[in-house]
Parts: sequence; structure tokens; C-alpha cells
Amino acid sequence: LNMAVWLARSENTVASARIAVGPAGPVPRRATEVEEYLTGQPWSEALVTAALERLRTTARFRSSPRRANADYRHHLGGVLLEDVLATAWQRTNEMENTL
Repeated sequence: LNMAVWLARSENTVASARIAVGPAGPVPRRATEVEEYLTGQPWSEALVTAALERLRTTARFRSSPRRANADYRHHLGGVLLEDVLATAWQRTNEMENTL
């Protein structure tokens, strides 16, 4: 499982978000429900927690006979989202401070 996040910020608010998850199915897909939820929200730990719940309830991870089952992918998707969101937010802060 892998995940990529792109964030734009406006002060302490998520101005825009793009999240890609793969392989959640036959091909990578965007987590548009999570993106929409994050956009326009002030950054906080509660926001990240709510985004994790949104991913867990909307993502349709599948089981693979040669790889991980759906339950493990749901767990790992949450771990990855938390990590990549924190990293992306930190990088937007670093970019803002260098401009």
C-alpha cells in the first residue's frame, strides 16, 4: 500500500488537498471524500483524526490472495494517512517560511 498527499495552506487552514492511495483496488485512486473534508478546515489533531475516520469509512480496500487482506490495508491506510498528512503539513510550513 502506498499513499501520496499534496497540501496547500492558507495560514493555519488547509486550502486544498490531493490524496492518492494505491493499490486500494485494481488501480490507484484518489481519496476525494477525504480531500473534500480537509479543504477549508483549520489544521488540528482533531482534523487528522476525523480525516482518518473518513478514509476508513469511504475507502474500499480489497483483499489479495498474494498480499494483504482488506482489514490490514484499512489499518495501514490510516497509519499512512496520518504520517503523510503530518509530513505534508510540515513541508508547507517550511515552504512558507522560505518564501
